[in-house]
Amino acid sequence: MALDARPPAPLRVDAPAQMALVSVPARDPIESRAECFPSTARGGRSTAKAERDPGPARLSPAEQGDGPLLLDFAEEFIAEMIEEKGESWAVNSAGNHRSTFTLFAETHGNRPLGFYKREHLREFTAILRATPRDHHKGHGGAPIRELIEKTNAKDEADLAILEAQLESAGADRGTIETALAAKRIKRLRVATNYRHQQEIQRLFVSAADRGLAPVNLMKGVIWTGKLLEAYKREESDGKRLPWGEKAKALFGSRIYVEPLEDPFDPLFWAPLIAYLAGLREEEVLQLKTDDFETIDGIPCFRIQQGEGQHLKNENARRLVPVHPALISLGLLEMVERRRREGQAWLFPGLERSAARGRLSGLFTKVFMTYRLKEDLYDPLRPFHSLRHDCNVKMKREDVPLNRRKKILGHAVNDVTDVDYDSEGDPLHVLHESISKIRFDASGIRRPFAGSLESAAVGPRLRLVC
Repeated sequence: MALDARPPAPLRVDAPAQMALVSVPARDPIESRAECFPSTARGGRSTAKAERDPGPARLSPAEQGDGPLLLDFAEEFIAEMIEEKGESWAVNSAGNHRSTFTLFAETHGNRPLGFYKREHLREFTAILRATPRDHHKGHGGAPIRELIEKTNAKDEADLAILEAQLESAGADRGTIETALAAKRIKRLRVATNYRHQQEIQRLFVSAADRGLAPVNLMKGVIWTGKLLEAYKREESDGKRLPWGEKAKALFGSRIYVEPLEDPFDPLFWAPLIAYLAGLREEEVLQLKTDDFETIDGIPCFRIQQGEGQHLKNENARRLVPVHPALISLGLLEMVERRRREGQAWLFPGLERSAARGRLSGLFTKVFMTYRLKEDLYDPLRPFHSLRHDCNVKMKREDVPLNRRKKILGHAVNDVTDVDYDSEGDPLHVLHESISKIRFDASGIRRPFAGSLESAAVGPRLRLVC
């Protein structure tokens, strides 16, 4: 297939993007995403060329531009960032950057850096606004421009059918518009679009620093703060919410009241630990028996990065006291049983996702399936929301912000705490803070016989979940 060196036809995007059907530029010469980045190890560099390079060599020298191909330079950029930022960046950020560079090469070709102009970057931003939110799932690697065309056609047809059905049923205009808004295929979130813009900007800034691309190529392209906020206001609210009162239904559901086939079942333990200790999903699932220790008589989780474990950042390294309700339910007994078995992992049966090698990848689907079966599913209340509850409940008990940040593994930015009190709160103070979370476990069936502690933990003034 010969390459057309001309810039693609301009893309028309109406705002807000989710309320409009978007016309797509002419199909790009790159035929599939597989022709961009080959499969690479997590955080590593590309080890093989794409089977079919999109062919800048077929362009005239003037049309090709100067410098290395975009994806070759992108891999060098990623490798340098890993060397500079370390393993945490490799695990948490390299994949996002690589997907951005792949997407850009798919829409505008894997060409020498000197080829690209500001209009290519401006059009890329417009394409992002038209891109379906689930573009990376189940589309057989269809080129993004083709996918947008098909999505627009499907959206238009489905909405026309739905509107006709509602009108024939006598629905009022408000009901019809609400139904159409819910039916409309969702496009990339504003935050995701802006992240892509920032990542492609970093790449071209790095290229400009080496004299491989024009300076300030993204000037006038990347959204200003005011424009970003405007787009966010247009976007429907999809912010995660705490479980709140709905936590009662979760911890009163089948797995917590019926006998367990497996007393070590992570579906039982993981939500409880996240709710009562504020651990992230991956932090819970990757716990080892060595991550539990008693210091000055206080049982603790030691969140650390060992073999096969991953932390979000340096702030994630911390000690978190074990809530008395978890002790009551037999968590420490579970740890001791694992140790007697010679088992290093608390949940050794969990499998890692193929994409990122994370334990949370597959468990998230297990937790979602369980919530659907138990009529507990709420897209705004995923597993991570249980951490929100831990924070909210401590806040309601007047636990100071910086202490909550320490427990949750967030950065403490206050100069007085960082520079003048580097040791932070003593462990017994953190234990008092965690123990203020009110939780009545009396209705939960204990996985292990012989847990001796009282089921009700915290002040028994009222039942709070």
